[in-house]
Amino acid sequence: MSTLKLIFTFLKNNKWLLKVMFVVLMFFICLYFGIRVYKEEMKRIQNNYLSSIEQLRNDNKESQRIYELKLNEVKNQFPEIKETLKQMDIKLKNVVSVENINTITKTNVNTILRDTLIKDTIQAQVASYKDVWTNFNLIKIQDSVLVKIQTKDSLVCVLNKVPRSFIQWWRREPKLIKNTIKNFNPNSTITYNRFIQISK
Repeated sequence: MSTLKLIFTFLKNNKWLLKVMFVVLMFFICLYFGIRVYKEEMKRIQNNYLSSIEQLRNDNKESQRIYELKLNEVKNQFPEIKETLKQMDIKLKNVVSVENINTITKTNVNTILRDTLIKDTIQAQVASYKDVWTNFNLIKIQDSVLVKIQTKDSLVCVLNKVPRSFIQWWRREPKLIKNTIKNFNPNSTITYNRFIQISK
């Protein structure tokens, strides 16, 4: 008890020391949070770099890393997104995430061309094909051919956390969040997948 009394008496007589201790404490608190913010920012930049590499390699299109960009980075790196949103009458500052998916649908149609009458007078040749995903109609009148093709697909987009291996955890590699796409049309192929998460 007497030791505490001595300490309090000493600090009371040396108020300047309390001020120095407070300043030092605040300095270390600011330094700690500054380093923390810096590390998080470096992880974000590293993740965006790896996302760009994946896009350039053009591999594994069904499952891609997510870009984590700030508003000014979206404006500078992807001006086409800003233009698209402008056409959609949406302000970029109100957007949380933007996703671009491209698919190609290839369907081989094997059907019979047959003669028919249209409106009871016009001779024509027609062909048709239909399944769950594709609707194909062809009408040939003299030298003119009209082809109607309608294809359908269904896309499911899932944001998923990828568990890190022990080595990745040891190296303090950033936690990986991937955007995984599943399409159901067997004739359709995903050719491009980009997901951008925007931080304010």
